Amino acid sequence: LEAGIAALVNSQAQAPRVSRYHVALGDACLNAGRLDCAGEQYAAAARYETLPDDAARNIAQADLWRQQGRPDMALPYYEAAVAQQPSEYNLFLLESAYREAGRFDLSANILAELRDRHPYSPEVLLAQATAQAAQDNIDQAVAHFEQAIALQKVLAQETVDSYLALAQVLLSANRLEEARTAIEAAIARRPYHPVAYRLQGELSDRQEQYEQAINAYERAYQLDPTQIDPFIALSNMLQVHGGRQEGIVSLLQETIEANPDEAILFLALGDQLQSNGDPAGAVEAFNNALDRLDAYVLSDNLRPRRSSAEGRAFIYARMARAYENLQESQTAINYYRAAVAAVPD
Repeated sequence: LEAGIAALVNSQAQAPRVSRYHVALGDACLNAGRLDCAGEQYAAAARYETLPDDAARNIAQADLWRQQGRPDMALPYYEAAVAQQPSEYNLFLLESAYREAGRFDLSANILAELRDRHPYSPEVLLAQATAQAAQDNIDQAVAHFEQAIALQKVLAQETVDSYLALAQVLLSANRLEEARTAIEAAIARRPYHPVAYRLQGELSDRQEQYEQAINAYERAYQLDPTQIDPFIALSNMLQVHGGRQEGIVSLLQETIEANPDEAILFLALGDQLQSNGDPAGAVEAFNNALDRLDAYVLSDNLRPRRSSAEGRAFIYARMARAYENLQESQTAINYYRAAVAAVPD
């Protein structure tokens, strides 16, 4: 890690006004637990961007912290931006950051202020619905969603995304028939929306209507093959409930072409090849999954996280099983040991 920081410092010295080098060094400092260094580099990154004013620069710094899962560090910058420029956009940003940080009291204060300013704004009602859902106040959330949708209809605005957000909340609360009504309303208004069919698949799965769930997930995937969730759900459904297995490898390969950096797709491909009696192909797929998992950890997560170690352990165990099928016992044992070492407790 220190060698990586040194390399970034050298790159930055060659081009000190290039924002992305400051972002990269700030990320590396954050990964090393050096918050002061990260803050200095994020401030420099915002300074060298072409931004209109100090409020925009504060938002840029806040976004950098928030993207790394540190809303606590982002909040002072959002607050400063609102103090400098209390626009509706900046207030919504601050409200969502408060909500993400679990500061629901402060989130509610901002939403009340926005509601006073804009009593006929569907956006404010939708934000209130989202905040209530985050606190598991489902009845209040549903009421706000319904009010927002009614306002959108009066104002001749699009309602599909609001119906889908409502459906997701209802599904999470296991209020399945209400969720069905919201999903059907979205599909009636936009018959080719992939998210609507993904939610329809989840609903059918919850109701143990597995054939309908498979059909819905397939439809969602066909409408937008760059989306990972419908494919993973479809793959799981086919593996658990059987049927139409012969096309799953081809489907996976098509999805990987559209999403070549997704570790989970290579993991799914390895599982499928393993079940199809191709352990050598499975090992290659699992290696690709490991490569992409490591790249993701280095470029995006930027802080050691238990979930990353668990992901590696999971893939190591899969590789061990594949090597067992190849009758390479010692290699299999080594990978089992690696899995235990990755998450020793």
